Amino acid sequence: MLKWIIATLVILIAAPFVIVGSWLATEGMLQATADEPFCGICHTMTPFVTTHEADVHGGSNARGLVAKCTDCHLPHDSNWAYLTEKARSGLHDVWGQLTHWVGLNKIDWEAKLAERDSFVFDSGCRHCHAALDREDNPRYAIHSRYFSANGSLKCVTCHRTVGHHELAEALKGPADKDQAPD
Repeated sequence: MLKWIIATLVILIAAPFVIVGSWLATEGMLQATADEPFCGICHTMTPFVTTHEADVHGGSNARGLVAKCTDCHLPHDSNWAYLTEKARSGLHDVWGQLTHWVGLNKIDWEAKLAERDSFVFDSGCRHCHAALDREDNPRYAIHSRYFSANGSLKCVTCHRTVGHHELAEALKGPADKDQAPD
């Protein structure tokens, strides 16, 4: 009986430390993998990091505010949606990077710009720009078409270059520009 009491006490005392430790480790990992230093590790992301830094969302604004990669490229509808998309896109990008490096795939980034609404989430835009949907906001009228479209319009429908200043120009270059380094 004494063994069970001691085991129960150990579990009751250790459980909060394990829970808090796991939570802090997870939060630390999520933050460490959310911005340009992490996302820019892959050489194919260089033009995205460079053009983001030159953009108003990359800190080139009067207040110096910076949106992290995950602020735009992950959904903010729910924690579950955020985490599952982070895992899915992370695994996809790792696989794409590995196959690109061995020459199995050449990424056509310019063509992917036309698909931007599939990897820029309105919930991320609306998370930071929440005041846009208030009628007393002077910019509400400009965005009224978006609000009345019932989801058929995306933020990037109108804001085509948001987040990456002159990205299309940065993606142009020599044919070997996006080949793996020697």
